[in-house]
Amino acid sequence: MSDVVRLRNSGVDDRELLWAILDQSPDCIKVLSLGGELEYMNPNGRHAMQIDDFADVVGRDLVTMWPEESQALLAGAISEGAKGRKTRFEAFCPTAKGEDRWWEVLVSPIRDKHGWPAHLLCTSRNITANRKRDGRSDEADLIHKASNQLALIGALSRISLGNDASARARSERLMERLDRLNVALGLSAKSGADAISLSELLDRVLAAPKRSERFSMSKGQRGRIDAETARTIALVLGELESNANMHGALSGKGGKIDLRITECGDEAEFIWREWVDAAPPGDMLPGTGLRLIMRMSAALPGPATHTWDANGLTVSFRVPLFRAA
Repeated sequence: MSDVVRLRNSGVDDRELLWAILDQSPDCIKVLSLGGELEYMNPNGRHAMQIDDFADVVGRDLVTMWPEESQALLAGAISEGAKGRKTRFEAFCPTAKGEDRWWEVLVSPIRDKHGWPAHLLCTSRNITANRKRDGRSDEADLIHKASNQLALIGALSRISLGNDASARARSERLMERLDRLNVALGLSAKSGADAISLSELLDRVLAAPKRSERFSMSKGQRGRIDAETARTIALVLGELESNANMHGALSGKGGKIDLRITECGDEAEFIWREWVDAAPPGDMLPGTGLRLIMRMSAALPGPATHTWDANGLTVSFRVPLFRAA
C-alpha cells in the first residue's frame, strides 16, 4: 500500500494536504500553464519575491517577469516541461521591489489522469547567500594564487639579478616590496569581506619599526579600508620605512620617526615625520623611493606630498575609508 493510499484511507483530503504543503514550503512554488502563465504562487514565494498582491501578477507570462539575461533559461525549461521533461538551472532574478536574488529553479510537469502534462510546477529556491559565500571563496582563491605568483616573481628576480653585492641589494629591496603586497593580500583573504581593519594592517606592515624606541605612532584607529587602499598603504609605508633604514632617520644613531594618523569623515590623513642626525642639503631631490611613493599614491584622495626642512623629511597623504553601501 502506498503512502498516498494510506493517507486517503485515514480520511485526509489529498487536495487539502497538497495546498497545505505548498503553503508551508519555504521555497517559491508556482503553478504555471503549459504556456508559462502564472496561475498560483504560495505565500512564502510571494514573500520571497516581495509581491504584495498576487492579483497584480496572476495570469502574466512568468518569463517576462524575469530579467532579459535569464529569460532564455526559464523559457527553455518551460518548453521542456510542456514536453514532460524536468529542467533545473540557476539564474538571477530581482524581487518585485528590486532586491537582487539568485535562484535555483526546477520546472517539472504536472500530469493529468492520462499521464499527459496539464500544468507546470516551478520551484525556486533562494541561493543568494550561497552565491555570496562562493564569491568570497573565489576571491580568496585568486588572492592565494596572486601571493604564489609574487613569491615566484621574487625567486626569479634573485636568480636574474645575480650574486654581486649591488644586485643582491636590489633583489632584497624588491622582495621587501613584494612582501608588503603579500601582507595586504593576506589580510584581504583573511577578512573574507569587502573591508580590512586599518589598525590590523598597520600592525602588520609596521611590525618591525614599532619594536624600535625611535619610532612612535598614533593609536586607536577604528576605520576600515578596501583591499586596493590597503595595498597602497602597505607599499607607501613600507617604502618610507625602507628609505628611513637606508638613508633617513633610522640609518644613523640619533634619528627618530613619528607617524600621525587622523581619521575624519570618509578619509584618514597620514603624516610621516622624520628627524635625522644631519640636516639634508637644501637642494635635495627625491630619490627612487620617494618617486615611487608619488606614483603609487597618485590615485588617492590626497596623493603623497613631501617636504624637507632642517630637521628632516615630512610625507603626508590621505586615503579613503570604507563606507558600506
